[in-house]
Amino acid sequence: MSMRSNLVQCSLISFALIGVAACAGPKVPGNEIGGVVPLAGMPKEQALKIAQAHCANYGRSARMLSVRAEEGGKLVFECL
Repeated sequence: MSMRSNLVQCSLISFALIGVAACAGPKVPGNEIGGVVPLAGMPKEQALKIAQAHCANYGRSARMLSVRAEEGGKLVFECL
């Protein structure tokens, strides 16, 4: 392989990894009891799906407790 094709290959891999990281969604601080999803302009329904995915890691489902307006909005949930 030439040096140029190695550079192109490394660039493509880098862009793919960045794309995967962007699809991961927001970081959800929490544990098996519940957590908080930063809304950051997303609809409540999408935030609830993220909460469901978080709770599913613990074999549970999410229930929304409140939506707080501070710092751009937060959805607070518990895992049942």
